[in-house]
Amino acid sequence: AHDRGDKPAADRLEAYVRLLLGDRDAALGLLAKVLAQAPNDRAWVARFPWYQELREDPRFKALVSDR
Repeated sequence: AHDRGDKPAADRLEAYVRLLLGDRDAALGLLAKVLAQAPNDRAWVARFPWYQELREDPRFKALVSDR
């Protein structure tokens, strides 16, 4: 069964861990999944300190932009 309850939070945490491990591609992939499920979280993700090192990455900028 797919429970959406804590999945976005788990994916946000995993994205941070992947970033700590140097796997930027995996982190961005997880954040893309999170924001596909919760597009209203874009501004929060953009500001959140965990993802600070991604802020200059064009892929991250595209993910968190209002388009």
